[in-house]
Amino acid sequence: MNAKDKAVHADRAAYLYGNSIPMIIGDLVGYFLLMLVCWTRIPHQEFFIWSIGFALVPISKFYAWLKFRNHDFSLGPVKPLMVFSMVSAFLCGLVYIAGSYLFFYRYRLVQEADFCFALYMLGALTAVYLASHYILYLLFFLPYCLATPVFIALSPGPLGGPFYLAVLAGPLSAAFAWAYHRALITSFELEFQNGQLVNNINIEKQYAEAANLAKTRFLDAGSHDLSKPLKNLQKLVNQLKNEPGAAQENYLIQEMDSSISIFDNLFEKLLDISKLDAAITQPQITNFPISHLLKSIEAKYGRTAEAKKINFRIVASDDWVNADPVLLEKILRNLVANAIQFTDVGGVLLGCRHRDGRIRIDVWDTGCGMADDKHAEIFGEFYQVPGTKPASDSGLGIGLAIVDRLCKLLDYPITVHSTIGKGSRFSVLVPTALATVSANEGEAQNKPTQFIFATPLAGKLIVVIDDDISIRDSMCGLLKTWGCEVIGAQSAEQAIDLLGSSAQPDLIISDYHLLDGETGHMAIGYVNQFLKAAIPAIIISGDSESAKTYRSNVHDYALLVKPVMPLMLRALMTQKIAESCA
Repeated sequence: MNAKDKAVHADRAAYLYGNSIPMIIGDLVGYFLLMLVCWTRIPHQEFFIWSIGFALVPISKFYAWLKFRNHDFSLGPVKPLMVFSMVSAFLCGLVYIAGSYLFFYRYRLVQEADFCFALYMLGALTAVYLASHYILYLLFFLPYCLATPVFIALSPGPLGGPFYLAVLAGPLSAAFAWAYHRALITSFELEFQNGQLVNNINIEKQYAEAANLAKTRFLDAGSHDLSKPLKNLQKLVNQLKNEPGAAQENYLIQEMDSSISIFDNLFEKLLDISKLDAAITQPQITNFPISHLLKSIEAKYGRTAEAKKINFRIVASDDWVNADPVLLEKILRNLVANAIQFTDVGGVLLGCRHRDGRIRIDVWDTGCGMADDKHAEIFGEFYQVPGTKPASDSGLGIGLAIVDRLCKLLDYPITVHSTIGKGSRFSVLVPTALATVSANEGEAQNKPTQFIFATPLAGKLIVVIDDDISIRDSMCGLLKTWGCEVIGAQSAEQAIDLLGSSAQPDLIISDYHLLDGETGHMAIGYVNQFLKAAIPAIIISGDSESAKTYRSNVHDYALLVKPVMPLMLRALMTQKIAESCA
């Protein structure tokens, strides 16, 4: 027996079993109605004898219901249930024949026409209840149908219409029951086929998701190794720019620099979207002034706009927002880059407005615009606006896809208003925050490259644990430019030796993978155990699998996934130190 036949047999058995209680209730209701009508018109002894036989019908059905109520019919056909049901159906038919003899033929309690009507009603109801097994219908109803016209023929008087109706009841009811039986079996077969289709679709979906995850893991795993030579290549090109050379050589260097910048931009976008697909990117929310973010974007894209001979203007704002500074910057950078790309005449404007207790950050442009029915499509991957000529550095068409996913991740509503030939406006709603700049930071507010937070990092002792000396030295150098005191170590043991017993750091930054199988949270735990303190910590991971493993466990340390943006690192450092001081 194949899987389809097993499934159909299981459905048929479940259908028969499921109708047991309704059939028992129907039997009992019919019996009590008969008792009310016949109690005073039939000798009690004969009615009692017939009642004993009739009681066997619901009792047998109830017994079957009790015996098989916990049975899993999907395991295969249940022969005991079928044998029991066949015997019960045949005996039930005999009981009904005895009732017809008693109530109609012997005591004439029912007229012939009413008797025929009851016969047809019983056939229809039985066809429904026993539709899963046609043989049960025949065992119960066929003897009853054959006996009914015999009783009518033996009754006094001429044979009339009721006799012929009784004769036709058998074949008509049998035909109806067969049609209903086949329809039910067909429904079971279709249900099995639909289930198979759903299973196949789920399997194909799993294959597609696995392929997509493999792609994401490949990009994510290779990002750290690929970014190193790319950054080194950029440094070499910058050094070549300062070397004297022929004009032709300078031209080639400029072309190399441009190509590397384009590749770096594409690589960063692919990495961003792979992290979003792998659910690795996690927001790190903090309060910060929006002005420094706007100035950073102005510094990055000012020359690009100038090269296209269009205006790029920033509207200054003193507002503070409660957001992830790095992810918000990615959103605005992609929106501004997209606006500049599709604007040939006029300019681009970046500014903020107050709306419903939030800050609405607007990116206006006077570019080509788009139709209303394209507003949803532009946020799809690899989408290019029809009728526009993509620039050589326009990318893969995933900038707005990244924007859409980041806005959903951060729960920032984004809207688009556009008119063909006049331009577009992209708006992002961001929560506001109260300014928390301390008095001794007032002078630093005028420095566009310095990010200001409520807790300054100057003078804080930071421990950096990383087995890669070049990365460790770079991290230590960056932290020193922020005024931090830094201790660099390749392991927890070395960090403990350098700290001694008197110094207690304000923060620990550790790579996830260290020497000899040691992990970042293990190293931090060793340092905390030695110092007998709970030092706030940040773990940096270079691959998504380690990040997922880390997040699946319970740790009190923050996690950043490489490549780490300095702005994100400083924001998180400030937040962790502030939380430890609270």
